[in-house]
Amino acid sequence: MSPRDASPLPPGRQPYDPLVGFRAGAIAGGILGAILVAVSSLANFWVVLVGAAIGGGIGYWTEKFKLSGEDPDDPSGG
Repeated sequence: MSPRDASPLPPGRQPYDPLVGFRAGAIAGGILGAILVAVSSLANFWVVLVGAAIGGGIGYWTEKFKLSGEDPDDPSGG
């Protein structure tokens, strides 16, 4: 195996994955907010901004729980 084939990152989850989740969620939330503005009578930029903030928060939260190894849907907490 040549040095070019080796990945600089170890396999598995990385410590910055919650930030990647925030970014992906913010993009998805912003797109959904823009679609909502386009198909409804809402002509307000704040809908897109709020959608991006909510999507970013959800993306961060889910990746943070995946990184901690806990299941966020488990009611027993462990």
